[in-house]
Amino acid sequence: MTQSSYDNHYLLEIGTEELPETFLKTAPDELKERFHKALTSHGLAVPVESLSHYSTPRRLAIVISGLPSMQPDQPIELKGPPVSVGLNANGEFTQAAVGFAKKNAIPVESLVQETRDGQAYLVYRSTQPGKPTPEVLQTLVPEVVLGLSGSHFMRWANGTVSFSRPIRWLVSLWNDKDLPVEIEGLRSDRESRGLRLANKTTFSLSKADSYHQMLKDQHIEVDYLERFNTIQSLLKNAVQKLPHCDAPQIAFSDPGCLGHTVTRLVENPSVLVGQFDEAYLTLPDIVISTVMAAHQKYFAVYDRNSGKLSPYFLVVSNQSDPDRTSDAEAIIIKGNQRVLKARLEDARFFYEEDLKIGLEGRRAALSSITFQKGLGSLLDKTERLEVLAPFVAAKISSDAKVSGVSEVSESARQAARLCKADLATGMVRELTELQGIMGTIYAEKQGLNSVIAGAIERHYYPRFEGEDLGGLFEVDIALNLADKCDTLVAIFSQQGAKLPSGSKDPLGLRRTAMGVLRLIQRNQLGLNLEEVLKEAHSLLSKYNPTPWESTWPLLDEFLRQRLKTLVWDCFPHLSNERWEAVLATQSPFLNLRDFWARLEAIQSIDSTMLVQVTEPAVRISRIITAPDLGPVDPSLFQDPSEQALWDALTQLTSSQNSAHIHNPDIARPENLLFNREQDSSSQDETFEELRDYYQRSIERMASLNTPVTDFFEKVLVNDKDASVRQNRQRLLSHIQALYQTIAHFHLITNLITNVTV
Repeated sequence: MTQSSYDNHYLLEIGTEELPETFLKTAPDELKERFHKALTSHGLAVPVESLSHYSTPRRLAIVISGLPSMQPDQPIELKGPPVSVGLNANGEFTQAAVGFAKKNAIPVESLVQETRDGQAYLVYRSTQPGKPTPEVLQTLVPEVVLGLSGSHFMRWANGTVSFSRPIRWLVSLWNDKDLPVEIEGLRSDRESRGLRLANKTTFSLSKADSYHQMLKDQHIEVDYLERFNTIQSLLKNAVQKLPHCDAPQIAFSDPGCLGHTVTRLVENPSVLVGQFDEAYLTLPDIVISTVMAAHQKYFAVYDRNSGKLSPYFLVVSNQSDPDRTSDAEAIIIKGNQRVLKARLEDARFFYEEDLKIGLEGRRAALSSITFQKGLGSLLDKTERLEVLAPFVAAKISSDAKVSGVSEVSESARQAARLCKADLATGMVRELTELQGIMGTIYAEKQGLNSVIAGAIERHYYPRFEGEDLGGLFEVDIALNLADKCDTLVAIFSQQGAKLPSGSKDPLGLRRTAMGVLRLIQRNQLGLNLEEVLKEAHSLLSKYNPTPWESTWPLLDEFLRQRLKTLVWDCFPHLSNERWEAVLATQSPFLNLRDFWARLEAIQSIDSTMLVQVTEPAVRISRIITAPDLGPVDPSLFQDPSEQALWDALTQLTSSQNSAHIHNPDIARPENLLFNREQDSSSQDETFEELRDYYQRSIERMASLNTPVTDFFEKVLVNDKDASVRQNRQRLLSHIQALYQTIAHFHLITNLITNVTV
């Protein structure tokens, strides 16, 4: 092929009724991915950067550049039956060979003999000439488009095809030529559709590589990022013109989500300014901004200096008529103001009624709200949390470590008692986005201190992916962990539970588990998570859960999968061998802070130093498969290398007076772990101190490399004398046990080569 044969462009535009915003979150990227895979599988691979996707509420489109004119010839290879089955003693084809040829529509005489893995087979080989690329595309397009995923797909007219919304037109161009494709009887042409109220509602597309500009000429911005940036500029320009705001700024209800939502709702954006009665500013700001964002997709405006909400809002409007007049805009603004007033009036009613009843008064209503089928009500869950949250608080609170009694535990109990009560309020039933937030507002109104009240909101953290979980109070952490652990154990201990499978996770358990692990990791808690989960299981007795011995293995494996994801997010270059080496020492859920410190130490230690530990660990592991940690008797040493190795080991593990290590009753070096008291470490050490301690420990372990190497060169471990053999095995077992207080270093084999015993 000449270079020019790769200069082709293909355009596909799928025109529809207004597509749901949720579908447009994923459909453009999925369309691009499916096209790329389909082209690659048909020998038409192009760089993924050569595929450009576009979207608006009324269309999905893709432009593919750099396509070859022809598909390359496709080799065909079919493996048939073994020769022993396909040929008889006279070398004639058997019925098995004839049946294989008939099934694949090939002449039986075309089968040849080839040897595969030491066995002879009958094989068919041929070459299928490549097809013109446009012909391949005609076959691929319906498969790619109708393979898009999404919820609530629909059928229309009398058709059998389902899609997110009815498909109304198709444009398919190969360079500047029509390339007919057909979906559900709808045949493509080059006619696209413009803005609904424009004078010219249809127009012809002339060239595939000019798609973006041709739509711009019709006042339609099909590039999502450009449309997003345009909206941001329009919002900023509009807010700067508002009166009575010394330093106005736009308030997003959450980090950028509203901006992306409205971008998916328009194709020719404009921004209009509305106003509401200042009397509604007596409502909490979060209530007003949530009413605007959640119900109406409006942007609230705050004064940057005072921090107060202003009585204005911004509307991102889809300008369906490019010649829209100011009178028309005034009508649109008036309509939006009328709708917002009704919404705010409802919110004020709910707020005032909720304050009259209070959280404590709403708590009883939780008995009528089901937590999960077969697991009682939200009131039942709340009562469990009143026990579990103080239990967790006692494990993590600093005052409990000093006095044995934790004031945090009592605060956690009070917060747990009311943490779900706002779910029964009128405000949260109307605006579910405010769960927890209204609980905190109402709790403060009824006189609870800010720490207890704040825990009601923060026990739902993280609310979105990537939310920082640092800076929380101990009460927040205790209630948050208790709530999530109760949910995990309750579901996993159910008979026939709806556990995650594949991409399905109907109860959001993956997110819940990741929240638990991120919270512990971010706050560097030395918490025994297994103990907390077991306590949560004990509170479920009246629901006849599966025994803990059956529940924990399932939950343990599930948590390990989530932990691995979290670890790889933090250490993207971590090898699987290092992960397995640290994981093998003990369950990470006995102390996640300790696990994380060991992992970080191994990941950050110099590779040369790590090899000094890994090499002897590998050699010892090949000898010691069943460790014997009995006392080592130095009187049985027969070679100076044995004494030298024992001295090196005891020097690492002894206290300032190392003589006691030779006492046969105390000779357990692995339990001393480098004399942590001498290292000025304690159970109250910070995460950084713990990590640095493990780094120093690994560096000290490296000093054993030379005496271990000398030991293996000078002595035979499996000596004929049983007592000598046992003593040498015990010596190596103690060294192995010492290594394994940090990690099973012998599993990190990618660092070393050709290690022999």
